[in-house]
Amino acid sequence: MILLRNPSVDPMNSQPPRKQSGGGLRARGFTLIELIMVIVLVGTVAVFAAPRLLDLSAWKLRAFADEMQSCLLYTSPSPRDRTRSRMPSSA
Repeated sequence: MILLRNPSVDPMNSQPPRKQSGGGLRARGFTLIELIMVIVLVGTVAVFAAPRLLDLSAWKLRAFADEMQSCLLYTSPSPRDRTRSRMPSSA
């Protein structure tokens, strides 16, 4: 039976392990072109998606409704004033 040995793991091998072809700095990161393309794509998606995701008309409508409710409550007589006006005078 013949055993195939990996020369980089073999303790009997006196030669240092060789680097594999195609490796090095390029295999560990992204190229500048890839990074720029990702930034451009994310920016393009953000330009079209942000107005739809940040639809402010619902917020404006809610703020208007809250302001109208506040104005109506402020100008209406308080329940305490209404009860005093209904009481008969004792004089």
